[in-house]
Amino acid sequence: MPKNNRQKWIFAHIYLAWVGFLHYLRKLWPRGPKHDLAEFKANYVTEGHLPVSVKLRAIAHEPGRCTTCGLCDIACVQVLSPMRLLLQQPREVPESCLSCKACEEACPEDIPILEYVTLASKTFHSGPTWNN
Repeated sequence: MPKNNRQKWIFAHIYLAWVGFLHYLRKLWPRGPKHDLAEFKANYVTEGHLPVSVKLRAIAHEPGRCTTCGLCDIACVQVLSPMRLLLQQPREVPESCLSCKACEEACPEDIPILEYVTLASKTFHSGPTWNN
């Protein structure tokens, strides 16, 4: 290792140790600014992250299993393109769509399409979208 790279490596490790030391020192210091939940939420929301319900968090990975086969679109009697509903503007969906479940039955990956779209629609769209 050349001397210049060796010095950079040593400096990087010393700096990392110093930052870690300061981090724990600030946590243990009894005085100083206390960060509360309201401040955390203010920072969290301004970054564009929305709070998600526990139910939505539990099934949030499900659409990632979609293979875009299009069978849910073909099976949908309302012609709503179920897996693309979140990309569109919010709109009222007929009650018959929520009870039909033809798209879920046609899905070869067994994705809970209506449950996901219903929960995510409440989170990502302001105002009424789904009737549930």
